[in-house]
Amino acid sequence: MISAQGFQDLYQAQLGAVYNYVRYRLGDAEAEDLTAAVFTRAWDQRSRQDAARGSPEAWLWSMARSMVADRRRWLRRRPVEPLAEDLPSGDDLSGLVLQGIEWERLAQALDLLPEPDQELIALRFGAGLPHRAIAPELDLTEAACAQRLHRALRRLRALLTAGPMSTTAAAVAALPSAAAQSAAATPPAAATPPPRLQP
Repeated sequence: MISAQGFQDLYQAQLGAVYNYVRYRLGDAEAEDLTAAVFTRAWDQRSRQDAARGSPEAWLWSMARSMVADRRRWLRRRPVEPLAEDLPSGDDLSGLVLQGIEWERLAQALDLLPEPDQELIALRFGAGLPHRAIAPELDLTEAACAQRLHRALRRLRALLTAGPMSTTAAAVAALPSAAAQSAAATPPAAATPPPRLQP
């Protein structure tokens, strides 16, 4: 169980990261409301948090990811306006992808990525979580997390350099699938693991 003071500390420490994560995944229109809903649910369920099963931060992130996934499913069943400029400002992702791209174009490219890539990019660059915090959330090792992020960013770069977003369906079809890349990159059991990548 989380005490009232412990919850306040958790709120202060995680509010910005949760908001940015939700913003990456759902856009500005949903960010404030869903972030508030995450913390409201966490407050209501704080007595269920079990320290033996994980840290309060892991518990909160599990809740946030679940609520974002539920909201995305709900939004997919309804027609929505395309994202305009709903992605972060400044230095979050621009330096890692391409300098000077339009946020609308980035949002469209992110939408074309497989769901696991979107989630990984949102956790890393939206929430600003390090690999060591993301890995347990996605049931990965740190090295696998870094490798998947590197591949996701490579796919994102390919989409962004493929030309106008209206013609990227062909680019998406030409991209190697995550499963094919994973199978091709899986070393034999006796091989040494690849070095940690730092995007």
